[in-house]
Amino acid sequence: MKRCGNGLIGLSCILCFVSAASGESSGNTDYYSPENILKFADHLYQEEDYLRAAGEYQRYLFHSSQDADNVLYRLGL
Repeated sequence: MKRCGNGLIGLSCILCFVSAASGESSGNTDYYSPENILKFADHLYQEEDYLRAAGEYQRYLFHSSQDADNVLYRLGL
């Protein structure tokens, strides 16, 4: 796994990424909202962590059917 600029690794790094990507600082971030699940899945896909990205895309599809075509395409890749 790659290191973030602030030296954190793993879940803490991902939580920082989701928070920064959504423009929120701290507080009421819902990491389990379909929007943030999709952002996390896209991040994993861009990091070439395809197996974990596929799991997150499946989790997104379970919670939301919006943008399903794009998600199913990514799963197929």
